Amino acid sequence: MEINRKLKFNYEPKTWVIYPDKPFALLDKYRYTLLFPPVLKDGILHLSLQDLNRMFSPESRIPEGTEGEVPIDGTPYVPVVRTLEACLHLRCTVSQGRHIFSKEGVSATRFDNLWWDLYGRDKDWGDLYRVFWYEPLRRLLPYRLYVPTDYDGKSEKKLLCILHGGGSTTDEAFVNTGNRLQLYAEKYGYICLSIDAALADSTYGCLQMPEGADIPELDLSCPENPLHLSEESIAYRKMAEDSVLRVIDLVCRDYRIDRKRRFIFGNSMGGMGAFHLPAAHPGIFRAAAPAGAAPDMRCFDYERLKGLPILLIAGTEDYHGFDYMRNAFRLTKEKGLNIRFLPVAGGQHEDCYKEVLQELFDFFEENS
Repeated sequence: MEINRKLKFNYEPKTWVIYPDKPFALLDKYRYTLLFPPVLKDGILHLSLQDLNRMFSPESRIPEGTEGEVPIDGTPYVPVVRTLEACLHLRCTVSQGRHIFSKEGVSATRFDNLWWDLYGRDKDWGDLYRVFWYEPLRRLLPYRLYVPTDYDGKSEKKLLCILHGGGSTTDEAFVNTGNRLQLYAEKYGYICLSIDAALADSTYGCLQMPEGADIPELDLSCPENPLHLSEESIAYRKMAEDSVLRVIDLVCRDYRIDRKRRFIFGNSMGGMGAFHLPAAHPGIFRAAAPAGAAPDMRCFDYERLKGLPILLIAGTEDYHGFDYMRNAFRLTKEKGLNIRFLPVAGGQHEDCYKEVLQELFDFFEENS
């Protein structure tokens, strides 16, 4: 059995917004800081070939020597509209000076323009959307931040790393909580970092299945790789795992973070990651709060989590199995783990944690 045989990225941009006078572009709502500034030459917008190839890598590449290519300060630039229409078949709409590209074309509304204005400005608080270049995958990967409004760059903040579920995005925890997550982050002084899974079903590098998963192909004699994943599949999952560590390092570099008070939370596939990453990389996180999943007790080495405070959250109506998660709690407790179990009455698999945000942040605060 092989998973991720075909490389499929978790996030696929649909719209690209380029400003003639700004040092960044938007991939949907995620802001990419350009390597080289855009240039208006003879009234035509030009962008560096290197930036365009980053924005569309790895699926597409614009070759050197493209019609209209010109050197500007030693850097190859191309006319954006002509190049993207000819090479990538993207249609361009110009709205209030912005060049907006998509395969279908975009009719910008007043609301769209207001939204692009908000996220096009140098906003440094509240919800922020960013991408970073991850060289092993030759890809810009997205991440979402919430930065408290009292952040001044002088005093350190705690960091809450958030892992989304399978098939979801970095918006998941914010949307599922009705944006109440930000209220708690503001109240208790956390920067929230919501991390993309990089690849579909990457499980953030975990090679095991959830407790209770009905997978007849599981090979329990090979707990380190019970699905017999191919070397290629394992390599891609490990890249996804590494990308999590890279973006955490990036945010810790860009913001004043208390590195002794970094926490991790995830639901479903993210719950698997919230078990796996602290076990694989001890010392990064002060405490972990997985929800909606726990790795198979027969395969996962829970001993590596001894000493780490863990809060396992499960909804009673979770179709993945409240009983499986409660069983994982009981067995890990017997193994000596510092783990608590938080049942959510009536809670569903996708978002039971939204009902217990106070308890979640109380747990982190207790372990600060």
